[in-house]
Amino acid sequence: MVEKAYAKINLALNVKDKREDGYHDIESIMLPLELHDSIELEISTNRTDDDFIVCDNYKVGIPKYNLCHKAIQLAREKWKFKERFDVSIHKNIFLQSGLGGGSADAACVLRSVIKMLKLKVKNEELIEVASKIGADVPFMLFNKPSLVTGIGDVIAPFEFNSTYKDYYVLLCKPLDGILTTNIYNKYDELQDKKHYDINKIMTSLLNGDENLSKELGNSLEDAGIAIVPQIKEIKDMLIEKGFDMAFMTGGGSCVVGLTKNKKLAKKVLKEYYIDPNFECELTTFLKAKK
Repeated sequence: MVEKAYAKINLALNVKDKREDGYHDIESIMLPLELHDSIELEISTNRTDDDFIVCDNYKVGIPKYNLCHKAIQLAREKWKFKERFDVSIHKNIFLQSGLGGGSADAACVLRSVIKMLKLKVKNEELIEVASKIGADVPFMLFNKPSLVTGIGDVIAPFEFNSTYKDYYVLLCKPLDGILTTNIYNKYDELQDKKHYDINKIMTSLLNGDENLSKELGNSLEDAGIAIVPQIKEIKDMLIEKGFDMAFMTGGGSCVVGLTKNKKLAKKVLKEYYIDPNFECELTTFLKAKK
């Protein structure tokens, strides 16, 4: 079985105070992208002791300890199956970028295991398991525009205004990525923590308000810039070149530029695609699956 694991962006992200368990509550507007990894998953015919995971990007690290392995382990504990799996990951989503690549892969593997074994699973159970894997994984299970709250485990899908569906999404990431733990630690150190009115942003998004770009914000962006200063340089460059919106997504370090001007998007893509100091990709919002 081969399935797609779709990337996401945080159109807006509001980080609240740290909880007693060490996590932060969030409010975020997440949108899925057409950009995806490909996951090939098979039931192993000769392995009974463990699952086997490989990836074509060596930077992913030791496969046994990645989120896909964790997803299968937690699913096995929850639903008591004995099958072992062989998993092959083809990476297209940038690493340590805020695009949710690892979470997308884990969610894809979790869905695939359930599908292959024909398990009868309620959404509540699925979200419960996904939340134990990682904060972005519950959203990645459904890949629908959503308002995400809690620690990422409360998902409220919505249909956003058609005004925004035709945007081209330029993703531009410095070679330096950011670990999630590092950016949250830096955020906790900031004296001036920025917070945004997510409800107001949601209203603008649903109504097609042209002032949306002035309301967007990411609480983690200042922390991201402190770790990787190039984030601000890319953001400023995209605005100067005429993109309607530019912002850091999630925990960074990827910067997102939104424009309806395909010629502009392709021009900037070409400029950065050939630069060895950056990773760059042009995509669109994920079209609703019928």
